[in-house]
Amino acid sequence: MMSEGSYNVGDTVPEDLLQAAEAPSIELEFAVAIEIIEGYGGTQHVYPLEIVEDPEDLVTPRNAADAPIDVEPGDDTNLYTVPRDLL
Repeated sequence: MMSEGSYNVGDTVPEDLLQAAEAPSIELEFAVAIEIIEGYGGTQHVYPLEIVEDPEDLVTPRNAADAPIDVEPGDDTNLYTVPRDLL
């Protein structure tokens, strides 16, 4: 596996990575810093840099009126709730 990139708190979430399940048009931002590791076959593994309880805790809607939300990962995207180095 090789590192593909990272995002900081407040960065916009790419639509191909995650979307709001209720309305894909809701703009999301990262609630925690994350790193993305590209796996075999192009699968993207999204790891937080701190432990979160639920995959939905990785992101937050940019407009607070849209909260709370359920997230839907993009095709070939796996979400994790613990940092990669703790697995």
